[in-house]
Amino acid sequence: MRMVSHLLPAPIKGLDTRSNLIYADPEYALQTENWIPGINLVSSRRGYRIHKISSDFLTPFQSLIPFTAPGGASDFLFAGSDTGLFKVPMVGGSFQKVVDGGNGDGWSGAVQSTGVRTRMRLVDGGSKDIIYDSADDSVIDTEFRLSGGASWITLHHGHFFLGLQNSLDFYYLPAGVVQPHREGGKKSLTNDYVRFPLGQYMRKGGTLIGAASWSRDTGSGMHDYAVFTSSQGESCIYEGSNPGDATAWRLVGIFEHGKPLGARNRCFQKIGGDLYISTTDGVQSFTSLINEASEQLGFAEMTNRIANRISEVMARASGFGWGLQLHSSEQLLYFNIPFGFKSEQYVFNILTNAVTHFTGINVYCLAEIGDKLYATGRTPLSVGSDQEAYPIYELNNGGTDNGNAIPLKLRHSFSGFGDSTRIKQITHVQIHIEAGSDPDLRVALLTDLENERQLHTQSPPSPTKDASVWNKAKWGPRSAAVPNPGVWGGSRRVYNKYVGLRKFAKFGSLSIETSSRGTPMILHGSTVYYLPSSKTTPRNLR
Repeated sequence: MRMVSHLLPAPIKGLDTRSNLIYADPEYALQTENWIPGINLVSSRRGYRIHKISSDFLTPFQSLIPFTAPGGASDFLFAGSDTGLFKVPMVGGSFQKVVDGGNGDGWSGAVQSTGVRTRMRLVDGGSKDIIYDSADDSVIDTEFRLSGGASWITLHHGHFFLGLQNSLDFYYLPAGVVQPHREGGKKSLTNDYVRFPLGQYMRKGGTLIGAASWSRDTGSGMHDYAVFTSSQGESCIYEGSNPGDATAWRLVGIFEHGKPLGARNRCFQKIGGDLYISTTDGVQSFTSLINEASEQLGFAEMTNRIANRISEVMARASGFGWGLQLHSSEQLLYFNIPFGFKSEQYVFNILTNAVTHFTGINVYCLAEIGDKLYATGRTPLSVGSDQEAYPIYELNNGGTDNGNAIPLKLRHSFSGFGDSTRIKQITHVQIHIEAGSDPDLRVALLTDLENERQLHTQSPPSPTKDASVWNKAKWGPRSAAVPNPGVWGGSRRVYNKYVGLRKFAKFGSLSIETSSRGTPMILHGSTVYYLPSSKTTPRNLR
């Protein structure tokens, strides 16, 4: 009987836990743990390393706010914990405490630039309200603050917008004004806060958890929007630049969605010409909310591919740390989800809309500055005898998770291997994987929609026969003269790993587990080999 082979492509479209198992697209996967779906291949994620840690970091940082300095000065991060707010340099130097105490999980900030002067106003949702001035690298307390303390702050066309705890109102300042002031002996303040109530529009009640500024090209030119979101899942969207000018401020509408996940603006993320929000329904685009008839659903459609998984996650998740963060240089959007002392991320390839799942990155919050991504650790590390401290990590750096191997799990969609009508005797599979060294693979084949599996190790390992070495491989299509053409990738080799199996089934889902410690791996696909049968049931199973 002639052996038949069937190629399973790399699941470049990412996770799909919603579609019918039998008729699923083979370029989707049922599991992609720590794999990144690319345009034409799937690669393992990179690791992370410690950026800063100190014996003074005795409590975890639950806020991380980037400051991009003007005029070529050094960028840095503001990191907030219950012991204070710290200024953390990007290169060299030591951290500096700029505020004692405060709400570690409550800090938010917004930058206002006027000419050569750049200032950031930061609030902690309580008693702390400060202004950082880059001109002289100084931090001062805001003299005239909102009564009760601002819960969040954002900037829209030069105007600071601020919100209070347990309120559906927001307050704004004139453009270019960082705080009110008192002139001479006057009792009243100049450029004072102006209250703007939204409770009349938000029928579900709750409180404003944040706001975002958004510029959108609708085809007839650029339109500027301000988005205000309540804790109960309503967003009030205005178009315009100045809420104090009726001719430059109009209500677009009130839109319902899931309850936001990520307080104090951490639920928002601007990407290109759109604004996204993380909610109990998943990750949604405001474009799809504004124009329900639009076919450009963006991440709303992508999240729907894992809608049932999102429902399961919501039932298990707990604690602080929800939020969205884009890593622009990697074209990845992180949706951070807390699970007590740990966290996981659902990560979106913003070029292809593919979604994947990251584990092992236990962080509270993330922030991008320049082309790098940073995060605050959820668990302390040893910094000396009987002493522990909480780190700030740099993500997407290195081949390990701070020295630990990165676990990799992938499970292809169920396939009929080219013929879903016949039972097959599956004899072995071949994994086409690119790695810096001979990978240790554990492979299983789940048949006929079963959930249980038995892992098999590769057999036989043959790196010499089945691997191509950089600068020695012959290029071109596979043929008798070139049985295994090389693939670009530095010092990586292409391994075609054989794994012996003996399964009888119509359908099968291939599961692959390994780990990475160094050069990221690339999965190009897998080949399943079987003997076809004309029978509906194998003889030895009757």
